[in-house]
Formats: sequence, structure tokens, C-alpha cells
Amino acid sequence: MKTYDISEAFPTSIVADFDTFLAGVESADAYLTKAKLTLDRATLHALDARMQTFRTETHPRTDQEYYALLNLFQRICMATRLHTAQPVKGNLRMVSTESAKSFRQLSPCEKYVALLEALWMDVDWADIATRWANAFIPGHDFLLEALLEFPIGEKVKILGARRSIQIEQHSALRIFSFFGLLECGKSLAPGFQELQIYKGRVVYESVTLNEFGHGILKTLAAHRPRGLWNVPSRREFGAGGFPGQAWDGDAEGLATPEPFHTALLPFFPAGTLTRGMPRSAFTFSILEITGASMWNWLKSATNRTKESRRYWRPKAKTRSSTGAKNSNDAPWHRG
Repeated sequence: MKTYDISEAFPTSIVADFDTFLAGVESADAYLTKAKLTLDRATLHALDARMQTFRTETHPRTDQEYYALLNLFQRICMATRLHTAQPVKGNLRMVSTESAKSFRQLSPCEKYVALLEALWMDVDWADIATRWANAFIPGHDFLLEALLEFPIGEKVKILGARRSIQIEQHSALRIFSFFGLLECGKSLAPGFQELQIYKGRVVYESVTLNEFGHGILKTLAAHRPRGLWNVPSRREFGAGGFPGQAWDGDAEGLATPEPFHTALLPFFPAGTLTRGMPRSAFTFSILEITGASMWNWLKSATNRTKESRRYWRPKAKTRSSTGAKNSNDAPWHRG
């Protein structure tokens, strides 16, 4: 298989731009709004002018939702806990964590895959898909299937054509282009009348899928299905299993976690990809019904399955309830 050398300039400048973003949000002037926990407008406008991958080029009073690349970066930082929102001298600020320090020590290849991992696993697409996320998330697998049918290196019309892609999924195409997986054609958003009321709406005439993008997306679709790996999606729509699930038939269903980045190892030279996004372990809550009006909230690590819980039982407080929720409604939590 052909391998690719990831740098601060290939396949795009997303790695260099993210490093620039990290330095910018930790400056003394940057702060978060209390209502939405988004960056202040002055910081966004200043950072946008320094981006190489994508520039919004708008006025200084624009909200974060309009800055597609910066919005993605900020959501990644908060979702992966590279930063936490903390009050500093009267303002909420993005304060870096130990995970951010570990991220800075990664190689360009590892940083690139870590950002892709964060997009796939941690980011809530409702925050980056410009308000049509609810229509986008269930159809994500269909989007990948459609893209993988496109001829590599050929410009394909995706608006009102045989290989059309729904308009609500064009925001995802823009995100993929940030990672250099494909190239989007001309945007029709300014002249598309029905889209004028939506923040950051984008509609493309065509898309060109490159060889690198085809390989990455095909691998993600086959081995990292987003319905299983994306935690916010699981929280809203539910899913069996857990991120990193791999079954061991000899262990009666016990599961073994697998890092996200291992599926992408064949695409990069040996030794250039050894670490993924720095993270703590995922945990999720289980609602266990123990009687007619008794139930327990149990917190389980991600490498425990319903089949294996007979071997493991954590301590939990018992509560009384006459209207306990179904266990499928239990929310996910990160430990």
C-alpha cells in the first residue's frame, strides 16, 4: 500500500493551523462567552486571518458558528479536554490541560490523526454541521457510501445530478476538505436563496475525491463506523457495543479495546504513527433495575460489556423510584 508523509503542509495545513489556534486561545485577551462557551469575536477575527487551510474573511463582529475551521478547532479542544472552561480574572477562558501538553509533543502525523480521531469520536456534529446535524448524523454512512463510489481524481457534480449529495450533508464535505480528503468545488451559498437564514450555510456544485481521501474514508467506514465510535451520536441515537470494541470468542464475549489510530497505520511510514489523541478512559452509566421500585446507577468502563458484567460489579448506591428510566436511556459520561 502507498504510504503518505504527513507534514504541516500535507495534505493540508490543518496541523500548523491547529498549533496556531492553540497559541491564540491561550493568550491573555482570549475568553469564552458565558452563554454558548464560544470564543469572543475579536479573537476569532484575529485567528481567522492567520489560518492557511480555510479563511472565513468576514467582519470583526461575526459569531463563532460562521468560522467553520475555528469552530471545529474550538469544539475539538473542549470535547477532548485539551482545554477546560475556567474563570480567570472575571472571564471564562480556555485553560490548557495535561492532555494539551501531551498533544504538543506528538509528531505532525500523530497530530493529524489525533485531530481526525477527535472529529470521529468526540465532536458533536450538531455543533459543526450548521444546524442540520439531526438530518446529517443518521445519513452519515450513506454519505460515505456515496463518496466512495466517486471516481478518484474526477470532479463529480453533486447538485441536481445522478450522483447528488443532500444539501444538509455539504457541511460534512467542507470538514473533510479541511483534512485534505477531498476538494470541494464552487460554493453556491451566497446566491442560494433558501439558505440565507442559516449561519455558515454552504452548498457546493462539485467534489473531487483524491486517492488519499478515498483510502482513509474507506477504512473509517469499514473499521471505525461513526455510529459506534462517536460518543455524542451514541448519546442521542444509542448503539450496541462501545468505541474500540473487538470480540474475543474464547472469552465468552469479553471485549478488548482497540485504539482509533491502529486502523490507519498502513497509510503512513512505519514508526511515524505510534500515539493517538491524549485522552482519559471513556465510561458510561448503566441503569440496573433490581426490583419493582429499586434501581442502581452503575458506572462502567468501556471495556466492559453487558455479557461480561457478571464477572464485575461496582459499588453503587441504591435508590427508590417508581418511574425508573429504561437502561437504554442512560447517558454516556467521560471519566
